[in-house]
Amino acid sequence: MSAAHKNEGTALVLAALPGVFGLLGIGHMYLGRVWRGIVLLVGGLVLAAVGFGTLWFTFGILLIPLVVAWIWSLFDTKNLCRQYNKELDSTGEPPW
Repeated sequence: MSAAHKNEGTALVLAALPGVFGLLGIGHMYLGRVWRGIVLLVGGLVLAAVGFGTLWFTFGILLIPLVVAWIWSLFDTKNLCRQYNKELDSTGEPPW
């Protein structure tokens, strides 16, 4: 069975919308990078719990790492999607 291209828009929506709530890595899972997605998901939940849990004491400063991780996740998802599709075009097989 031939592998299908991954839609960059779908990957970015899956990375962006849940990421707002600390659920990072969903876009990575869609692209087949399940372990990376799980690590991001757990890390994002920890960052969100610490950031929101200490919101009153730190004035939200501990949410900055979550925002940075979310932005990195968006760029990484976009690059992985392009890499996946490029490899699929050149070899006919998914890269991972």
